[in-house]
Amino acid sequence: MKKYFEVQAMCGHVGKGKYIPISFPVIAINGKEAAEKVRSYPRVKHHYKKAILNVWEISFDSYLKLKDANNLDAYLHCNNIQQQRQIENFESRVHYMPVFIEKKYKRTKEYMMYRQQITRLHNIDQERKIQEYYSSALTDNSWNDKPIDSTGDDNNIFA
Repeated sequence: MKKYFEVQAMCGHVGKGKYIPISFPVIAINGKEAAEKVRSYPRVKHHYKKAILNVWEISFDSYLKLKDANNLDAYLHCNNIQQQRQIENFESRVHYMPVFIEKKYKRTKEYMMYRQQITRLHNIDQERKIQEYYSSALTDNSWNDKPIDSTGDDNNIFA
């Protein structure tokens, strides 16, 4: 039996690490199917694991009201960034994703110095491995230990 759901999802195209929560009305068998349908909608962040914020079962009247509200939402009908910027109070609807807020704190001076030192040590280690490889190749004469074929038969590869 088909049921009516309200699925709140993170919608994108507002900048890196930002989203707008939008509630979509969906007809589905269960909440999982409703969430899968909404994930494939345009503007929903498809590749973000936690893009679906909430799923609620609603009545038919609430379904129709939510559908009408989304039809009136200018953000869902924008075709380019210029139209998006003309929406009133648009910036107040934008939220920051928690993952990107945490990453901003890692860009401290100490963290950057640590990353530079790790990179420098990695480069030194790679140079050492290359030098060891070439020095072992010069001291290793095993490639020159092949006996010379006295028959003069150059086609004999098993000699």
